[in-house]
Amino acid sequence: AVALSVLTGGAAAAGPAPVVTRAALDPSLVAGRGAAVGFLEQEAEHARTTGTVIGPDRSAYTLAGEASGRRAVRLNPGQYVEFTLPAAPTRSPSGTASRTRPTAAASPRPSTSPSATVGPAR
Repeated sequence: AVALSVLTGGAAAAGPAPVVTRAALDPSLVAGRGAAVGFLEQEAEHARTTGTVIGPDRSAYTLAGEASGRRAVRLNPGQYVEFTLPAAPTRSPSGTASRTRPTAAASPRPSTSPSATVGPAR
């Protein structure tokens, strides 16, 4: 099982600005193309992690080879990937977080530096 914890405000780890992509590409490369969507994408290999970044790899049936950017993060028990949201959320997380870990919660107050940590359920 995978847990999703959402931290807000001062609880977010300081670090570089989050890398936002569109189908694993820099948004400037796809500007004006495709449908306008109301979400931003982030790739685990660009986020803060205690796991191992693997790839690039184009081999079939490998974790990195099947990943959108041909790179991925391998997590062992106790390791995590932490995503920092590029903008304040417009609503509290729901759905997957509440189903995979009933204790996952988020502050309803918007924050300028929220982050989400994904790792094994505790």
